[in-house]
This record gives sequence, C-alpha cells and structure tokens, in this order.
Amino acid sequence: MTLSRGTRLGPYEVTALLGSGGMADVYRARDTRLGRDVAIKILPDDISADPESLARFQREARTASRLNHPHLVTIYDIGAEQIGDRRLHYIAMELIRGETLRYHLQHEPREVLLRYIADVADALAKAHDAGIVHRDLKPENVMVSDDNHAKVVDFGLAKHAAGFRSDERIAVNLTEEGLCVGTPGYMAPEQALGLRDLDGRVDIFALGCILYEAIAKENPFEGETAIDTLHRILHHDPPPLADVAIEAIVRRCIAKDRAGRYTSMREVATDLRNAIAAPAIRTGGLRKSPIASIAVLPFHNRSGSEEMQFLSDGIPEDVVRSLGRIPTLRVIASSSASRFRDTTDPRQAAKELHVEAVLVGSVRTIGGTAVLDAELVKASDGTALWGKKYTRQMTDLVALEEAIARDVCDELRLELSPPTERDPRPEAYEAYLRGKREVAKETAPALKKGVAYFYQAMELDPEYALPYAAVALVYGRQAMLGIAPTRDSVMQQIALARKALALDEQLPEAHHNLAVAALLMGDMAQCTRELDRTLELNPNHAQAYVDRSVALVGAMRFEEAEAAHRKARELDPLSSRVMSAYAGRLFLIGQWDRCVAILRTAAEQFPETGHVRAYLAFSYSFLGRHREAIELIDHTALETNPNIFVWKGIILARAGRVAEARAIADEVDEIARTQFLLTYHRAILHLELGDDDAAFALLEEGMRSGEWYCNFARHDRTLERLRSDPRFDALLEKYRPPALALV
Repeated sequence: MTLSRGTRLGPYEVTALLGSGGMADVYRARDTRLGRDVAIKILPDDISADPESLARFQREARTASRLNHPHLVTIYDIGAEQIGDRRLHYIAMELIRGETLRYHLQHEPREVLLRYIADVADALAKAHDAGIVHRDLKPENVMVSDDNHAKVVDFGLAKHAAGFRSDERIAVNLTEEGLCVGTPGYMAPEQALGLRDLDGRVDIFALGCILYEAIAKENPFEGETAIDTLHRILHHDPPPLADVAIEAIVRRCIAKDRAGRYTSMREVATDLRNAIAAPAIRTGGLRKSPIASIAVLPFHNRSGSEEMQFLSDGIPEDVVRSLGRIPTLRVIASSSASRFRDTTDPRQAAKELHVEAVLVGSVRTIGGTAVLDAELVKASDGTALWGKKYTRQMTDLVALEEAIARDVCDELRLELSPPTERDPRPEAYEAYLRGKREVAKETAPALKKGVAYFYQAMELDPEYALPYAAVALVYGRQAMLGIAPTRDSVMQQIALARKALALDEQLPEAHHNLAVAALLMGDMAQCTRELDRTLELNPNHAQAYVDRSVALVGAMRFEEAEAAHRKARELDPLSSRVMSAYAGRLFLIGQWDRCVAILRTAAEQFPETGHVRAYLAFSYSFLGRHREAIELIDHTALETNPNIFVWKGIILARAGRVAEARAIADEVDEIARTQFLLTYHRAILHLELGDDDAAFALLEEGMRSGEWYCNFARHDRTLERLRSDPRFDALLEKYRPPALALV
C-alpha cells in the first residue's frame, strides 16, 4: 500500500514517496511541529507483526537515536499509526538529499571514495562503542549528501530486513531461482555460517568488501547466485588489488578468521587516512582485465539547445586526440564514433566498433558553467568501470578535456604523455570546437562556416596551433575532392601547416597536413616521411593510414596498401571516407572488382553519402554494368561535388548514350570557364566521346596546373586507349610530378 500525499503519521505529513522496495517504503514528510522535512521509513510487516522483533528494533532505534556523529543518520522519532486495516510502524529520521554510495563508487576518484569510507569507519566506531552492530553494511546503506558528507543509514532495521531473527542464527531465504533475500556479497563468514556471537568485526568485513569495490569496481566475492557468493566468501580469496596500500587494508578487513581482522573500526579509519595522504603505489596486480581498445562516443547534449552541440561533440573529439597518443591503446576515430551520437546502448556501439570499452557522457550548461557526467562502460557486460562528474566554467573547457583523458588513463593504468601545446585562450578553443563541428558535415556551406570559425580562433589566439592545422586540412581535402585547384590549395595548406609546426613541432595534425600536401603533389618520399612522423606522434591517426594506403596503391605496392587500409578500418570502421579513398585508388589502377566490392559495402553502410554512390556508379560503368551506373548517378545530388556532372557524362558515353553525353561535355566546357572542374575527368569525358585531341589538350592543361589526379595518369586504366599514342609518353615525361620542398 502506497501512502498518498497528505497522509498523517503522528505529527508527520507525507509529501512524496522517495523509494519503494522489498524491505521498506521511504517517504518524504513534513514535521508539522518543527517545520522541517524528514524521511519516514515504514517498517516491513514481518517486523511489525512479530512482537519480539518489534521490541528489539525499538530498543536499538532508541540506542541509535542517542548517537551523535556527523556521519551517522540522525534518528528523530519512532511511532505507529493505524491506516485503514494496517498498523504502520515507522521511524522518522534525517532527510539526506543525495545519492547512495553505490552511485559514487562509479563516479568518484580514489581519494574521494577513500575519504567517504574512512568517514563511514569513524561512524561505525561510534556505533560499536554504543554496542550497536549494523550487520547489513553495504553501499546502498550509505548516503552521500549533496554537500559531500557520507552518512550510514538503516541501523537496526537493516539487520532484520536482511533475514536476521536473533543473534542465534542467520536466515538467508532462498527463492526457487536460488536468489538470496539480503546482500550476501557483504556478509562475513561467521554470518554465513550462522554463528551466534556476532560483533563489530562483521561490519569490518563488510567495509573491506566496499573498499575493494571502490578500487576494483566489482564485489570481491560476487557469484552467479547467492549460494555461489556465500561459497566464495567461505572458500575463496579475491584477486589482489594493484593499489598496494589499499590491498593491505582490505586483506585485514576480509580475513576469513575474524581473529585476523582489525580489532576496531578506528584502526581501519586511521589506516585509510594514511593511505589517502600517501601517493597511490601500484603493483602488477590486476584489479580487472586490461582494456586495449576504446571508443569515445559523442556526449549527450542535455542543454536543450542545438547551439551547444559543438560542446557535446567537441570535447569527446579532443579526448580522442589525447588518448590517441597512447601506443598500447586502440582508439576509435571520432568519425566512426559519431554514428552513435544518440545511442542509449553503449554495448551495441562497442560491438559494432569492436572495442572493449566505451566512454559515454552527457553535458549541460548552466549559465557560464558546464556540468559533465562521464562514464566508462565495459563492453562485455555493460558495467561501469569508472565514472565521474565534472563541473567547470566555460572558460576552462581545455582543462576539462585534459582531466577526463587523465582520469580515464589513471583508471586503466595507462600512461598519458603531457600535451605539447600550451592551453589556448578559452574563447579561441570554443571557436575551434565550433569549427570542427561544422567541417565534419563535409558540405560546401559547412566547410565555409567551419573555416570562418577556425580563422576566428586564430585571431583570438594567434599562438594556438590547432586552428592553423584544421584550416590547412580543409584546403587539402578540397583538392582531394577535386573542388578546388590543387596547386593553390597545396600552397595554402603548406603555409598553414608550417605555421602550426612553428607553434608546436610535435603536433601530429600539422605533420599530417604536410604528408597530404606531398601526396597531392606526387612527392611520395616526403609523403612517407611525414606520415611516419604523424603516426609516431599519434599511433591512432586513422586518416594517416588512409593516406598511406593511397600512396602505396600509387606505387603499385598492393599488399602493403591493403595492410594500411585494414589498419585504417580498425581505427575508423564506420567511416565512408576510409573506404571510398582506398577504393578510388584501386579504380584508377583498374582493380575494378575489388573497388566495387568495397564501395558496395560502403554504400550499404552509408546510404546518405553522395561521394560513395558516385564512385560506385563510375566503377559499375567500367565493368559494363551501365544500367546500374546510370541509376546510381541519377540519384546522386550534384551539389555533393560539381564534378559529378562530368562523371555522369562519362557514364552516359560508355553506355552508348552519346548525344546526351556530348551535350554534357559542351555544358561542362562552358561551366569550366568560370568554375573549377577537374580537368582530368573532363579529359576522360572527351576520350569516351572519341575526341582524343581534346583529351590530350585537357590532360596537358591539368598536368601543367599541377592537378593531383594527373599523378595517376601513368597507371590509370581509363586512359588505356591513349597509351599507344606517342603524345602520351611525351606528356608523362614533360610533366613529372613536381617535388615540393616541404621542410
């Protein structure tokens, strides 16, 4: 029976139900005499109906009410009231606004948890001095108030609810499914065995279990059933903790022979506070299985404003940048993790990304403050390995990202090298995050808007290296997509990358830009050197592996190219760019079947990506699958890339629809007078229409202007018919890919 609002229990007026469970219902109520809010706990029927149990409870409640300790819940009153046909016995106590210790075990760092547990030990020492043993100490029976004070609750009531009827025996009730009513995971061996003379050392054992859980994030004895758990308590020792000081305290607390345990809670509290004061010393002992792979999902935006999405996307991206520097950890690229922006199932995300753990979180802003909850979830069972709440001023976002990365590494016992760049000005960092959010959309308007944010960040903080590298990469990306002239883009890219390196020589993004610039200009030796440096600084830089695969295909080193592509897929498994870039290079060298296989997979996974459909249509055309090619290209938006119109002409020409293709060729030649279009593909269009002279003229124009696609002319199978013409070799000899001086 749930009590309705306004129900009176003596002087207390019920205002709300706080919680309901198998042991008791708890209500918020108003003390009408003193005008204060209290918590009212209704005793279970099995206590209320048994005179002996009720009398014992009332004696212990009176004793507990005389205890005065800041870490014990204050008991105000006990009473009874007839409500309908039930005689309800209740206990009125201090109302604690906060969460149970169970919540904080997953959301607070070591030092905070040790402080809470030491305070609990102090409180229980006071109770033991008064002759009160809790006997059902567990994280759920410790509340942490909003002002960060731990308080022990449920004296007297807890021992009855857990199955105790007297000190003579323990009555752990088992259901047909073998589950225990109570909390077997915190019972001392003497409780499990039903010994009569229980004392404060059962609480010391339970405290040791909680302490173990604070470090290992798992109960030391938990089994699949209650019986299995009790068997482990009696016959097994848990794995050692890596934290040396806490391991020693825990072993004394959970000794199976109570004579080997601490003799008082005060000793436990003293040793815990000494451990807090000393730095944590770790051994090779494992507190849990090591994590070798992780994904950082976009945080949920709890601000209710799309405007703040840059924060919930940007902070995780920067955490990925920090974690990516760790060579022993595989970190999934943000481009793949972003696929799970709105997920409520971290385990499914982990399964699809092939990782052992997922970092999830939520962020909201209150005035000028960012409040962020982060949690590291174990993929195998969905349990929280770690969690923490962060509150930072919006002017302190860089420190927030650094704190999350550092805390995750501390939890996983990974060494995180300190950042090489100085912290930027807060407003510059915000502009940078906003720019990253826009550029990730990869549409022309978004790229333009993103670049504007990056330039704003540069103006706000001219010594901030990352925005220079970010703008540089946009220039390189535009050249690769064929939507801007190669040489102009590369010159801008190199200048900005060099500026970034002048500010931070160890910035992997800057070295990657120089690698892309070298690739665009055909300098494979320089490209290789810069890619090596990029991966030395960030072994998880997925795009560096993509570009390595592209360079290796151009060098006809296919086995190595395939290995680089596989590595890129491991780091960025759900990115269309990884697949389309590699497939595009395979297309140029005539490996069309392999190209189509990759692109079909990409099209199934990323149906919204226009470039993938366009590349697949082009590939179908050269395999003679003209109907499929035309259907695909007809359903690809031209705004994805202006060159798609050229590709459509090529596809129609190869399908025998020459008149339509020629009309497109004429229109394309006119458009090219005022707008950049790939000269290389215009040459292929004229070649398919049988106009070899125009094709040669356009090829020479592209080579003379440094268009990067022309670097593949030597191997491009689509130009096969021109190879017998002496003009072809003459062009290749005249326009060797220029080697830019990048260093």
